[in-house]
Amino acid sequence: MRIPYNVAYQVNFVLNDGKRPTSRVLYEADGVNVPDVSGEDAPIVASWKSQETNASRSFRVRTFDGRFFKPIWQDNYTINPPADAKEAFTAYLSPKDKAGTMPPASKISYDLGDTRAINFAAKREFADGLLVVDGVPYRRCAQPRMMLHIRYDDYEVTIRTDEYEYDNMGSVKGIDTHVIVPLTDEARLLEIAARRAGRIWHRFHDLDIRLPEALDFDTKLEACARTVAQGIFDNQRDIFFWPRPVADELLDIRSQYRLRRTLDEVNVVDLLDRLFTLYTTHNLYNQQQLCGFLANYETVQKNLPEYDVAVPVNAARRAP
Repeated sequence: MRIPYNVAYQVNFVLNDGKRPTSRVLYEADGVNVPDVSGEDAPIVASWKSQETNASRSFRVRTFDGRFFKPIWQDNYTINPPADAKEAFTAYLSPKDKAGTMPPASKISYDLGDTRAINFAAKREFADGLLVVDGVPYRRCAQPRMMLHIRYDDYEVTIRTDEYEYDNMGSVKGIDTHVIVPLTDEARLLEIAARRAGRIWHRFHDLDIRLPEALDFDTKLEACARTVAQGIFDNQRDIFFWPRPVADELLDIRSQYRLRRTLDEVNVVDLLDRLFTLYTTHNLYNQQQLCGFLANYETVQKNLPEYDVAVPVNAARRAP
């Protein structure tokens, strides 16, 4: 199924006698061939219902070609979404920004470039994750995982299908306070929560696991990968002030991490080693979030007994 869509990108320039740069949003057409498969080719691995709002909503995740997919409107509540898959994809890929018009070339004194190449690459990567299953539009998602959030006086159990990232507002999510396991390990999470008093909030019900073998993953490597993500996201905005070789090292680590589709495709333990060496050698880590990173790093050391720790870590843990 061929799906046409528009890519929005920004053009920057300075007008004649202009005192500051200005910009316009332009559209350019592109398209993607979306595979159309049957439910047998893309079976459901798990389904559940969510009670996070006043109304219960149904969720399901399928697997196809080693990847996971969920309905495109599953996490984005839309009133009366298009029933036709082609119309649904077109609406889903439609740019949110309105297109403008460029002034005549004679009125532009300096061309400051545009974001066309970046926006095209990002939109194509997203569009390549689309799928039609029995006429229903799907998009690629992360492997379904169950998470126990240990808070001060209660617990929250949720199911996540998005990539786990860290806040950039100075509040570090600790490995110990955000325990992530396969959907089949719900009893393990409840056992952890039962170790102390506090109400457990279940944000889902009617969990139906169809393919448990497709849901399994190494929880220790997953925690290691989250710590790598934390070390990248906490500092990637500061690299403009770093020595060039150090910045290049972080960019290389980030590039390898982004190529990761599964935990087995990239050696996340090696990436964490490189991050730790970089930050403890050059003292460049965001100081407001350093102790949280070190606490998570210390936890990963305990989870991975084969991990050869070069530098001992003695950092105070953040209270849950």
